[in-house]
Amino acid sequence: MIDKETEQTIAAYDAAAQRYQQRWGGHALTASLDRFGALLPANALLLDVGCGGGRDSAALAARGFRVVGLDRSPGMLAVARAHVPPGSLLLADMRQLPLVPGVFNGVWAAATLLHLRRTEIPAALGRFCRVLRRGGVLYLSVKEGHGAGWSTHDPDVVRAPRFYTYLTLAELRGWLQESGCSIRQFWRDWPPGVARPWLTLLAARR
Repeated sequence: MIDKETEQTIAAYDAAAQRYQQRWGGHALTASLDRFGALLPANALLLDVGCGGGRDSAALAARGFRVVGLDRSPGMLAVARAHVPPGSLLLADMRQLPLVPGVFNGVWAAATLLHLRRTEIPAALGRFCRVLRRGGVLYLSVKEGHGAGWSTHDPDVVRAPRFYTYLTLAELRGWLQESGCSIRQFWRDWPPGVARPWLTLLAARR
């Protein structure tokens, strides 16, 4: 049985899929893509967890990488099909990841992990690390802070509340260490008018 936080967050993205693509589809995370890509081998196999409308999957594919996009929102995946190669999308839950361990050179999880309840995050990170090859690279971006709740930001695009968990560097560092990954880089971005900073990190599978 799906929990309320997940069900309502999926419904919010399903309803907003086209608006979300129109608003954010052209805003590539170029600096983060550069940092991530610099740590990967040519023709790397990547998993984009929470791929949404396919913006980042398409950007990674354009850089010569092979990308599998995974999302729990059917509406967002329907949008993504217009932007990524056929057969490269998977409707699945990041808390389960029905994938073979040790296959991917990289896992990209931009603004994804924050939709889980705090108690679910250590296990999810364990799964992210487990599907990586030894030395593989994990990209994470989350909202930094404490606590959790329903966010109504960006109401012109996503009109229904989404569940957010706010995370600290110390929490992520500890959970990643337990999962077999170690942080290599981290940075913060605090755009004007945004209530909490984005915390972004790159970790490697030991």
